[in-house]
Amino acid sequence: MNRLLTAALFALILPLALGLPAIPALALGKKPPKAEPGRFATTLSWDAFYKGNTHTHTLRSDGDSLPETVIRWYRDRNYQFLVMTDHDRASTWEEFQSLEIPGGFVVVPGEEISYAYDRPPNDPTGRPKRSVHVSQLCGVESHPAKKINPAKLALERALGVVLGQPGAVAIVNHPNYEWGLSLETLRAVPAFRSMEIANQHAFVANPGDANHPSTESLWDSLLSDGRDVYGVASDDMHDLVRTEAQLGYKPRRGGLGWIQVAAAAAGSLDARALCAAIDRGDYYSSTGVELARMTVSEQMLKLELKAAPAGATTEFIGSGGRLLARAPGASPEYRLAGGEGYVRARVRYPDGKQAWTQAFRVLQ
Repeated sequence: MNRLLTAALFALILPLALGLPAIPALALGKKPPKAEPGRFATTLSWDAFYKGNTHTHTLRSDGDSLPETVIRWYRDRNYQFLVMTDHDRASTWEEFQSLEIPGGFVVVPGEEISYAYDRPPNDPTGRPKRSVHVSQLCGVESHPAKKINPAKLALERALGVVLGQPGAVAIVNHPNYEWGLSLETLRAVPAFRSMEIANQHAFVANPGDANHPSTESLWDSLLSDGRDVYGVASDDMHDLVRTEAQLGYKPRRGGLGWIQVAAAAAGSLDARALCAAIDRGDYYSSTGVELARMTVSEQMLKLELKAAPAGATTEFIGSGGRLLARAPGASPEYRLAGGEGYVRARVRYPDGKQAWTQAFRVLQ
C-alpha cells in the first residue's frame, strides 16, 4: 500500500480507537493555509512635495559660516525649508524672516540638543564619552550640553525637553555616530517618533559594521516591534567652505540628504504646518532620488520616479526587514500578498543615490 495512504489511515483510525480527536490535516503533511492579503491602514496620493533639510549647523555652534550665509545657500538651491539646528542654541521664529520667500521658502526654528554619557567598559572607540543628540523642530527653548548617565536617561531627558514644548517635534539623530545609541536603548525609550536613518555626516556609520547593525536595521527592528517610527535623511551640514586639507577629514557638506514633505499633507508652506506634517510622517527621505508621485491604495503601494536612470531598482521591505519584492524601472509597485506586517520602499540608483518611503502598516 502507498506509504502516504497508510500513514493517513493510521492517523485517522488510531485516535478514534483510543477515543481521541482525529489528527488534523496539517499533521498529514499538508501546507498551512496561505495568509490572506490584508489592507493598508492608510491610503494617500501625493504628487507635490516641499524639499527641506532638518539638520544644519552654522558659526553659532561648530559650523563654518554665518546663519544668513547658510540659509541663502539652501534657499538658492531650490529648497523650500531649512531647520536651523545649532548645538545648544535654539533659533527663534522671527530672526530670519527677512530671508524667507512667502510661499517659496521658510526657515524653521530649531536646535540640536547635545547630551552625553560615560563610555561603557571596553568601549572600542577609546573616547571618554558617547553622544546622544536630538533635534527639536519648531522648538525655541535653548538647552545647554550635559552629561547624563546612562544612555537611556540621556535620551529620555533630551526628548522630554523637546516634547514639553507645544508643537515641537523631536528627531533622534544619527544613532550610529560613535555607536552612541544601541537597539537596546532605542527600544527602552518609546517617546520618539522620528529617527535619522541616512545622516550624511562623514563620521556617521549608517551601514553599521561587523558588531553593529545598520541604521536601517535599527529602524526595521523598531517597526517590527510595532513602533511607528519615521525615517529621516539629513545633511548634518557643518562645512560650506572648509576643505579636507583644513579639516583633516572629509567636509560635512550640504545638499546630500533631505526630506520631501507632502504638500497636500502640510497644507501650506508654513513652519508650524511643516512640523505637524513631519510629526505625522507625511514625507519621504532622499539622498538624490525624486518621486513624482506616491500612492497607497487599499492593497497597493506604487511609486512614480522622476527622471529615473537606467538601472533604477526599488526594494519593498516588510516586517523583520524581510525583502518582499524587487522592481526595476520608473513605476515600481507592490501588491499585498499577506503577512507583511508593514511595507516600506527603498529606491536605489546605480550611482548610489537612494530614497526611502515611510513604513505603511498592514491590517489583516
